[in-house]
Amino acid sequence: MQDNLLKNLIQEADTRPQSAGGNPVELAALVRVIYRQRRRRRFAAVATAFVLLGCLLWRITPRGPIPQEEPSPEVAIVAEIAPVQFEHSPRARMERIDREERIVQSLLVAERARRLADEAEEIRGRMTPPASRDEQVAPVAAGYLVSGDHKRAAGFPVANARDDYARVVELFPETIWADQAKARLASLKP
Repeated sequence: MQDNLLKNLIQEADTRPQSAGGNPVELAALVRVIYRQRRRRRFAAVATAFVLLGCLLWRITPRGPIPQEEPSPEVAIVAEIAPVQFEHSPRARMERIDREERIVQSLLVAERARRLADEAEEIRGRMTPPASRDEQVAPVAAGYLVSGDHKRAAGFPVANARDDYARVVELFPETIWADQAKARLASLKP
């Protein structure tokens, strides 16, 4: 690493004008000057980066009071819990413990209901409506119709195309595909 740095410095010093004769002392002095200049430039770049970073941080940090948000209902319920007071009777202690336990249970139930509602909403968003019967049979019925059309166009006997169209009517009654097959059957010559 140091060798490369020294080579670069000497090469840069060679490109600068020097007195005739190539005095090694002058070359060494010139290499030191170039090294100091590079160091100053590097230091200036780093210092500038730190100053800019400081300005940016100063600019984005909030100043003044932080706005207060309305407490959630759960916080309001927890706020109802009175500070711990020393009760002398065991009955008063048990009542306080029961009351706090009911509050915690209601918080847990509210949190679980919210989580379940979020999960249900996520699942509802991923669901797709069920396909109609026409959409479900479309590939097969269309294949038979295309096959019959091809047989008619290729000059096969009409009975071959009629079989394909009849199969669509038989397999997929009461669909748009059956209606199309009936229309094509009607257009065939007897």
